[in-house]
Amino acid sequence: MASRESNENADRRTIEFLRLLGEHERSLYALILAMVANWSDADDLIQETRIRLWQQFDKYRPGTDFGAWARSIAYYLVLAHRERASRNPVKFGQQFYAAIAAEAAATPTLVNVRQQALLRCLENLDSSKRRLLEQYCLGKESLRRLAERLSRSYDATRKAVYRTQLALGDCVNEQLRKERGE
Repeated sequence: MASRESNENADRRTIEFLRLLGEHERSLYALILAMVANWSDADDLIQETRIRLWQQFDKYRPGTDFGAWARSIAYYLVLAHRERASRNPVKFGQQFYAAIAAEAAATPTLVNVRQQALLRCLENLDSSKRRLLEQYCLGKESLRRLAERLSRSYDATRKAVYRTQLALGDCVNEQLRKERGE
C-alpha cells in the first residue's frame, strides 16, 4: 500500500514538473539564447537546465514562482558555461548577464501570453472539437486514418479540423486583444 502511494506521489510530482516546465520552457530558452547568442550553446544549455531543474525539483516550493526559480538556475548555468567557454573572444561581464536576466524576469514574453490565451481557449472549446484537435495534433496518424477511425469522410474530418483551428485562432486573438485592453 505504501509503495502504491509512493508511486502515485512520484507520478503527481512528475506531472506537476512537466506542466510547470512546459509553461516556462520557451521563456527560459529565450533567456538562455539572449545570454549566449549562439543557437547550439543555447540548445545544450536548455537541456542542461531541464536536467538540473528536475534534479532540484524537490527543493522547489509549490505555490512559489516556478519561472523565477527556473530562471535563476538557468542564469547560473549560463554563467558557468561562459566561464568554461573562455576561448570565445567575446566576453561580457556579469552585469550584462544580470541585466538580461532582470529584463526577462520583468517582461512577460508574447509567447507566454499567447500560450496562456491558447490554454484558456482550449478549456472553453467544445469537448468534441477539443478531442478532434487533440487526436489530430497529438496523434501519430494521418488525417485520412483519423477520419477512418472516426467513421467520417476525409473531407468532413479535414473541414472540421480546419474550422476548429480557425475558431481557436480567433479565440486566441480575441484573448490577446482583451489582454491589451482593446
